[in-house]
Amino acid sequence: MRDWFGSLDWGEGIAVTLTFPPKIAAVREAVEGHLKHFWNVADGEKFGNLSKRQTRPYRIQRVCCIEAGANQDNYHCHAMVKVSTHPYANPDYTTVTGMLGLLEKTWFQKMTFNVMQPTSAYEFSPITTSSTTAAAWHAYMTKKVTDWNTDALCLKTSWLSDGQSEEASA
Repeated sequence: MRDWFGSLDWGEGIAVTLTFPPKIAAVREAVEGHLKHFWNVADGEKFGNLSKRQTRPYRIQRVCCIEAGANQDNYHCHAMVKVSTHPYANPDYTTVTGMLGLLEKTWFQKMTFNVMQPTSAYEFSPITTSSTTAAAWHAYMTKKVTDWNTDALCLKTSWLSDGQSEEASA
């Protein structure tokens, strides 16, 4: 699984780390729920109503891993996001800078636990300009994934297609 994920071409990728307030971070399912909300909002901003289609929705391509802290609590998310240039995407979000702005806006303005309170920790950084490479980030975020344990991968919030390849074959 790790090898397959590492073989994907992320192009202009963004490395994401999201932490949550203690009450949320204590329970993996709570983190998954808030993470799902985060990505639904970001998808809606990028693709509008096309992100809500029942068949072949258009979404931001990403792989998310949820990792527990040292004491098997303090769940947090590491993700890798591809910056899509899909023709139906909001043009404001088809560059690395635009995508970083979308992710920050979503985290600050749409996550209720960040509104009118100290913002929970986060990091959004372009992989090409950060202190890491796509391969190093992939290795770091999937460090808990093994042949026998894929629990760190969050299949509820990962999305591997933005709709473009399906559109070309339709």
